[in-house]
Amino acid sequence: MKFPGLLLPLWLVPAALMLSESVADLQPADPPPADDLISGLIVKLADDDYQTRLDATRDLWNIGEPALEALRQAADSREPEAVHRAVDLIRKIELHITPDTDARVIELVELYVNAPLRDRPDIMRQLHHRRAWRQILKLYAGETDSDLRSKMKDTVNGVAGLAARERLTAGDQAGAREFLELAPADDASLLALADFHRANGTWEEEFEKARVSVAKGAAAWRLALHRAVGNHPEAIAAAEEAGKPQTAAMLAILHGDPLPWIRHEIERQGATSNSSHYAKLAAARWAGQSLTPEDYEPLTRMLEARSPELRATAANGLFLLDNISEAEKALVNLSPGNAFGYFDSLERVDEAIAAFGLDPAEPDFTAWFAARFKSILADPETVGDHGELADFAAFMAARGLHDELAAAIESPLGRLARKSEEGFLHLLSMLAFSNPFDREPPFLWEFRRSTGLPAPAIRVAAAWAGDDEIRWQEIIIAIFGENPEIDDLWAWLGELDPDSSLSERLHGLFALCNLGKDPEKRRDRWLELAWREVDEAPDQERRSAQLFRILNLTKYHEDTATHLRAWDLLEEADREEFRDPRLYDRFSVAGRWGEVADFLLEAVGEASEAGAPLTAATHASLASTLRNAGRVEEAESHDALADRLVLGDSTSALRIAGAYAGGGDYEQAAVWHARAARWCPPESLAMVGSRMPDNAHQAFSSHAEDLLHGGQWVAAAAISEVMALRWSRFPAEDIHGVSFLRSRLAADLPHALALLETDRDRALAMLERCHAMLPRDGSLADDFFPSLRKAGLTEEHDAWFEATWAMMSETIKRFPGGDNSLNTAGWLASRSVRRLAEAEAMLERALALNPNQPAYLDTYGEIEFARGNRKQAVKWSGLALNFMPSDPMIRKQHVRFMKDPFPEAPLD
Repeated sequence: MKFPGLLLPLWLVPAALMLSESVADLQPADPPPADDLISGLIVKLADDDYQTRLDATRDLWNIGEPALEALRQAADSREPEAVHRAVDLIRKIELHITPDTDARVIELVELYVNAPLRDRPDIMRQLHHRRAWRQILKLYAGETDSDLRSKMKDTVNGVAGLAARERLTAGDQAGAREFLELAPADDASLLALADFHRANGTWEEEFEKARVSVAKGAAAWRLALHRAVGNHPEAIAAAEEAGKPQTAAMLAILHGDPLPWIRHEIERQGATSNSSHYAKLAAARWAGQSLTPEDYEPLTRMLEARSPELRATAANGLFLLDNISEAEKALVNLSPGNAFGYFDSLERVDEAIAAFGLDPAEPDFTAWFAARFKSILADPETVGDHGELADFAAFMAARGLHDELAAAIESPLGRLARKSEEGFLHLLSMLAFSNPFDREPPFLWEFRRSTGLPAPAIRVAAAWAGDDEIRWQEIIIAIFGENPEIDDLWAWLGELDPDSSLSERLHGLFALCNLGKDPEKRRDRWLELAWREVDEAPDQERRSAQLFRILNLTKYHEDTATHLRAWDLLEEADREEFRDPRLYDRFSVAGRWGEVADFLLEAVGEASEAGAPLTAATHASLASTLRNAGRVEEAESHDALADRLVLGDSTSALRIAGAYAGGGDYEQAAVWHARAARWCPPESLAMVGSRMPDNAHQAFSSHAEDLLHGGQWVAAAAISEVMALRWSRFPAEDIHGVSFLRSRLAADLPHALALLETDRDRALAMLERCHAMLPRDGSLADDFFPSLRKAGLTEEHDAWFEATWAMMSETIKRFPGGDNSLNTAGWLASRSVRRLAEAEAMLERALALNPNQPAYLDTYGEIEFARGNRKQAVKWSGLALNFMPSDPMIRKQHVRFMKDPFPEAPLD
């Protein structure tokens, strides 16, 4: 637009006219007409009287946007004074600068307008710091320099959402919509606006306009609208029309077809790249092709590469493709220690023993340990190089081979203690915390704890320390590190029972800190003494000191009942020290939702006073908590706010799902998992970094799990296939056989179930292979056996279960002291609703060997649930929750035991 005598500055042009990339371009709005008051004020802009001109300028500024059309006409007039004042007012009103605007914001806008291009990004960041949202969006919309826009993109991204959320929180829907329409029309901004319409009931109206639109960007807008509500086929078509193949491929996954995504990733990575070898084989496998040794040749050739990362990547790819023979061969050759952990975790004990060079039929444990100790005794500084020694000791202790372990390590460990104090203490630390399962990556989210110091090591340590308090302190430091809390607990045990030996106190400290197993129930004894001290405390100061120690214990050994008992006895002034997020889990487990609500509301109030905005996930947490506390109306208001504030953001949706799951509302959590998946930026699904699982992985994996449990096998299979593809590209330093086989099971199980109606032979062959991949693994109990029954495959279910049961029974017969194997067998039986009496006997033995182990208590609950005994199932699950109140699986189990229908009648 050109005015007489001047060219209108770029930043004065309305965004809808200036920028074809603006969301507003797709949301035209008619300007309001000027009324008589505005017309009169416009005339006064050119009045001969200065004060009259000044007053009219001020009044028009106060009127703001309704005066814009009249001001634009004045700016096109022949009155220089009116033109000057109108242009100035248009600039201010367009940039939402009002008489009340922060003076510094006005100053920064003026600086920006007159600044050279190189200085503008810094000024934009300063405006962001001042939360000058509208000014940022308007200024950015007016920029045409592509390099400058690129430099400011990170500053501008998300601004419209932040501003819109502020307006929504204030109850200003119109203002929120206006901000969203000001945003650049990228995928995220369009999705935010589309989701605004979904949450506010205007989606259909907007879609009707978009459906017939032929404007530039209309297909992208239709795509956003369909993604907002989950119309996958329509969204795929719109994505293809809009020229967004990556988005179309991602949405095809959710609709049950992973192949477009796999093909897109092959093209993106390069068809001949190392990372594409797996993808091509996975695509062929999905399509039903039988893979030959020649097909696997690119991966098997990589096993000979000089790079350890390439070799690990190839082996992991073979595991993910269920080429187990080649993958295991590579694993044994490349990493015997890793192979040991792999076979051990799969209950393949003979192969685990063989991985460390022993004869499984007649293992000479003493000779094996003697060889390693010989090396250590020759040079104690090499202790750290012998992790396999600690791993194998942990294996023998876990399998109940206590006498054999004592015969193998007690004497050489004693010699090491006499020769090298430093080497001995180092090895004690390794023995206390060795865990072969640590060789599996930490992204499994599995509960990991120390295997504890084996009994022979404790005997040697006690003999070495004798009555020397300094040596005992060195043992404590070797195991727990420099920790004042542990030092205080160690001293406290001497106060609780002055007549106890130092060795007894060490056992007590281990039990209280959950270091190893506690079949003698020493923890109960020491806790009883601690509570007696509390009851007999002579004054409140002494009583509080004892309660503090008890509360500190629950940092090392979760115990909701103990924690809350101590909390309730604390003085109100002392509680602040122990208020942390874990407290919410403990109160909720105890059913004290009202107190959880009070805590959260108090925290929210403090955050609000500090100026921190409440997120959508915070409102979801409040809704979930308040509903459980019986405050339904309050909960519904927060539900609505969470729904409005999310604005199509995948990460927020995932957090909202977690908030509802934390309150036991898994149906609502599933709704939000689905939204998180379909709103995920496709580039984040394609990206695989050094930290997994990322938000994309969590969103898609959680949605796949919900779909599987709901019997929606096609989509569950497609998502899980793509998750396996992502794992294949994870930067590999080690070979992660067990977790990658489980990933393959997660993909093949629903795929086979989906094929039952159209290709039953192939489906049954796939299911048989699923069982053969992990025949002794407890993961079969999670979904494999229950899904078979749901699909009506009772005969196959029973045959495969009995094969697994026979294998597990043989392992338990050989190693009757292996509590984890006993629990795994019980878990398989309970989830299969078979052999429940035998499973119960096994769980009783497991809990006798390892009391209060949450997974075992939960399995006992599963046995009772399979029997149709809801009260007992909830009781055992409650005990599991007591000792692991934050664990999402156990929390979900507890809700399931309370609410879900029982499985079919058990077959014992």
